[in-house]
Amino acid sequence: MRDDGEWWRQPWELVSELRRRASEPVASACYRFGDALLEIDSDYGPLLDGLSRWYGECAVPGPTESGSRIYCSVRCTDDPFLIWISFRRPDDPESEVAALRVFHHLYRAKYSVLDSRAPGWRVMYGSKGATRPFFATSGFDALFDVREEPPGLPPGFLLSYLLSAVTGLQRDVLFVHAASVGIHGTAALLMGHGGAGKTTLSLTLAARGHAFLGDNQACIRIKSREVLRFPRSAAIKPGPRAQAVTDSLRETPHDTVRMPDGRVVALMRVGSSFPSPKVGPLSLGSFFYLRRIADRPVLERFKPAMTDRAFLGKLAADPMAVFGVSPSRRLMNVMVLMEILSEVPCFFLDAGGPEETAELVERTMEGL
Repeated sequence: MRDDGEWWRQPWELVSELRRRASEPVASACYRFGDALLEIDSDYGPLLDGLSRWYGECAVPGPTESGSRIYCSVRCTDDPFLIWISFRRPDDPESEVAALRVFHHLYRAKYSVLDSRAPGWRVMYGSKGATRPFFATSGFDALFDVREEPPGLPPGFLLSYLLSAVTGLQRDVLFVHAASVGIHGTAALLMGHGGAGKTTLSLTLAARGHAFLGDNQACIRIKSREVLRFPRSAAIKPGPRAQAVTDSLRETPHDTVRMPDGRVVALMRVGSSFPSPKVGPLSLGSFFYLRRIADRPVLERFKPAMTDRAFLGKLAADPMAVFGVSPSRRLMNVMVLMEILSEVPCFFLDAGGPEETAELVERTMEGL
């Protein structure tokens, strides 16, 4: 395939050429994310490797499981440098028109997004001063230039795009930036700003025999208030942690990843390190907001309310408090989250030592 240096000027020509390859046999995989099954076929190996590395515990044997199905085809040019991504929903073909705006939430403020000269397409630049776009999209089709991908948090833009697309298409499920664990048959939601200790606490609880549902993204069915498993490989930063976590990292081979600030963090498949019986959807039983790191753990019970400006401010300060939605849906989902939280016991948590904090959470849930 030719490259005239400005691929974004003829996107439909490139898509048509790459689409012809979609019928050729390639590697495929199936993952459950929330209530949806993502069936993906790709000739771009790094994408499937990345999915397995970060979301291997969400993999399922095939599309025989129940759930909404979303197909994703990924093809790359011969170099490869340019990736074509295309989605379709065989169970709801009308959504291909209704949900064209579902990807707009991916346009973060630091990106520059412009209408393309190609009708129906928009292009995205990694910064205000960039001269070449790294992404172009039109509805359910997208082109991605791997050479121009802007730096960011792992697992990177392409995987984040796939996950955001799949979560954004699920209208009956709320995805929040939180950890979740199953304790005594109900789910506990652990929320807080980045670095507040969500991963440390959820891994400590998993090491103590509780069901690990996820440490970064929590998935809640809005109608039933059930929390679903959404495990991602935990990125474990240097710092205090449960001894069992340290022992597992020392004894079990694991991947590492370098963060934008230069730190190297360990990746752990929590279900492999701390096996526990797989659980189905669990009713949300409690909510803990990690407020700060302290010398010893302290709980303060509170009642969320739309009039609580301080707590709403905490949610507003976290751009990922609810995600996978367009800005117009974000406010509505914050209100839905507040309604859900108003129905369960809620606590501000000052986290102390990992084991002490986990024990306090256990005792609190036993007493509910």
